Amino acid sequence: MDCSGRGRQCEDIAARMYSENGYQILCRNFRTRSGEIDIVCRKGDVLVFSEVKSIPRTWNEEDMQKKIPPAKVRRIKTAAGQYLAQNPDDVYDVIRFDAVFVSGWRTTCIQGAF
Repeated sequence: MDCSGRGRQCEDIAARMYSENGYQILCRNFRTRSGEIDIVCRKGDVLVFSEVKSIPRTWNEEDMQKKIPPAKVRRIKTAAGQYLAQNPDDVYDVIRFDAVFVSGWRTTCIQGAF
């Protein structure tokens, strides 16, 4: 499977994880000139911007944290600001940035990763 196919599969797994935990998927692959957000979802008054990454089975949480470099975090946060600007009528009490790591069919979600 090529990288884009694997990435899409990982995003599908992550979206299913969020849905099974009561989140409503609002958008997938939200793209702007500054960056992309893999999944935008909500649960009640919590809005989540999620970055999804495929990782080897042997990685631990410290390895996972290194997978999303600071420049990528800045691009995601800029894109999140643009998402909010495009949806001004939606109001949230909490905005959270998650990282979801997929290894095979196992997912690790780090809430508030950045």
